[in-house]
Amino acid sequence: MGYSSYRVWDQLGRPDVINPFLLPQPLLLFLIQILLNWLWTPIFFGMKHITFALLEIVVLYGAVVVTTLKFFELDQVSGLLLLPYVAWLTLATCLTAAIWKANPCWRFGTSNKTK
Repeated sequence: MGYSSYRVWDQLGRPDVINPFLLPQPLLLFLIQILLNWLWTPIFFGMKHITFALLEIVVLYGAVVVTTLKFFELDQVSGLLLLPYVAWLTLATCLTAAIWKANPCWRFGTSNKTK
């Protein structure tokens, strides 16, 4: 992911990355998906809110696919370098969905089962 984004940053003429609002679209998409990636862990493990985690990872998946396509348009190697990430995210999304399906009592953060 790092080398892929570096290649795109270089391809775009090495724009200033200090102000995220001025980033070119492919790098802004990359930043958004990185933030979404970071958010999943505290939602799933911290809040234990499986429904929110599933919704978040689906949005993350879409952001990563769009980012990969934009990177591929600029630099084919950069797009190809993100394919293992897409594969991993496919697995992680399926696992999250399976956990959601198998644990209806935990879908909204805490178990509704009485002990």
